[in-house]
Amino acid sequence: MLCVISTDIKKSSFLWNKDKDAMFKALQWHNAILRACFAKFNFKICDSSPEGDAFIASSGEDDTVAIKCIENIIYLMDDARKNKYLNVGTGEGFENQIHIRIGLACGDQVTDTTKYNSQGVTVNGKPCKKTGSHTVCSNSIVFRSEQAEITCKGWTKHYNYFGKGQHIVEPTEGTVIWEDVNKAYTKPKRLQRTGMVLFIHNKCDSKINYCGQTNTVVTVVNRLAEGGWITVKVKRDKTAMLINLSITNPCDAKKEFDRMVTNEVKYCAAFGTFNVVLNTAANNDCYGPDAFGDTVNAAARMDNALAFLDEPDGIVVEIKTRKSLNLGSGSVYVYKKQRLKL
Repeated sequence: MLCVISTDIKKSSFLWNKDKDAMFKALQWHNAILRACFAKFNFKICDSSPEGDAFIASSGEDDTVAIKCIENIIYLMDDARKNKYLNVGTGEGFENQIHIRIGLACGDQVTDTTKYNSQGVTVNGKPCKKTGSHTVCSNSIVFRSEQAEITCKGWTKHYNYFGKGQHIVEPTEGTVIWEDVNKAYTKPKRLQRTGMVLFIHNKCDSKINYCGQTNTVVTVVNRLAEGGWITVKVKRDKTAMLINLSITNPCDAKKEFDRMVTNEVKYCAAFGTFNVVLNTAANNDCYGPDAFGDTVNAAARMDNALAFLDEPDGIVVEIKTRKSLNLGSGSVYVYKKQRLKL
């Protein structure tokens, strides 16, 4: 049997916009709770986790073990909120703290062999993430666990078990203790960089079923890795996120966007300043890079387009409000590659 747990933070964009520094600090406690619980119950965390605010973890144990793991996560999250470790900004309401959705799906063991290449972020001459091939966490059970997680509504309904409906867990103290969480807690390196952020989206017709077309995304990712792109994550069969820190001006960003855009996938990009986060473990190994900030969020909301956070000189752009992209006040400047008319 294979059991997969998927998690995501509820209304994370709202929380990031509310107080970025408080959200970043709270996020590290969120990460520590999940890592401690997954370790205690022998769940292997997906190579690309955390995917921003989300985790995927799998185990060969049966569903009773998976549910115990979830009960521990929910108890510790509740206790952390009471002790204000997960507070974001001011206020006592649910909307001022981190809450998560959790999805569970179990089924027959699935072999996943699709791999992507990663360059790693270099700091002081040393890569934070080992270069080489990494397995993509993508199969029908992963997809089902995410579907269960997505359907958790409201602040108190914490998790769904795919095919078995909504569950509300009463938080009770479990196997994982705060000493375990403290050991899993890390203070990641946070580097501010100017560069290009890219999301590629597989052209998968189905929005409700697993497509099983991981190879399309991985083929593009591996090709881009040869040109200096750092793969942050490959998100199952549909999406991948990459960053390029060698592109330092808008003109080069436009040239790169024009060069790489093809019809095989959607290319959604942005150029500007963002935070590169290096999640370092207690033994100084790296979980891998992640990236946060308005440039990342702008890229995620493009559709075969390149967004500039500041107005670029000499590039024809369409001006959009930041509010239309859920980025606060001000403007965003959007460029689309001109298609040749035959």
